[in-house]
Amino acid sequence: MKNSEPLTDKIYARPPHFTLRYRTGPRLLWSSEARHDYGALFLLGGNLRWQDARGETGELEAGGALLVAPGDTLSAASAGRAEFVTLSLAPLYVLDCAARARLMRADGFITFPAHAITFDERLARLARDVAEELLEESPGQEVVISAILEQTLVHLLRQHAGVPPTSGLDSSPRLLPLCVRPRCRRILPAARRRL
Repeated sequence: MKNSEPLTDKIYARPPHFTLRYRTGPRLLWSSEARHDYGALFLLGGNLRWQDARGETGELEAGGALLVAPGDTLSAASAGRAEFVTLSLAPLYVLDCAARARLMRADGFITFPAHAITFDERLARLARDVAEELLEESPGQEVVISAILEQTLVHLLRQHAGVPPTSGLDSSPRLLPLCVRPRCRRILPAARRRL
């Protein structure tokens, strides 16, 4: 009988904000069937072939990432051994982070122009850091993971969501920050009418 390679699968969740999953093993699959949340796959080792709903395909190497907005469909598979971290983010969490970072479009919808990021050194480093923290299980893990994921999200918004950064409160209709807190929701419509 042939020895099979071990599969490592570790999940960390902070409902309702995000779910983080670390996987390593042979012939791994990932699928994002028309989801309601934002998703990302950060490839730490190996290669993956991916395909979206339009039939666009590609190959991803270590250091790359796949990004999925709500409603997008994307799947990926490895032929050999692979190691990756997947992340599911609640839309409200993404919008809140974008508003606080002043990286929000007026329509309040965030998309990623490209599904695949071939290599982003900083993103790869953040993915590796969150994977190490997830596997380590030290006191304070929740705080560190949340901080790394928020930094990762801001980096994705700045570099890969096609939303230009603003300095201070921008009054242009295209980039008016969306405040997701209840008391701000009453103020925001009046501010938009004045524009």
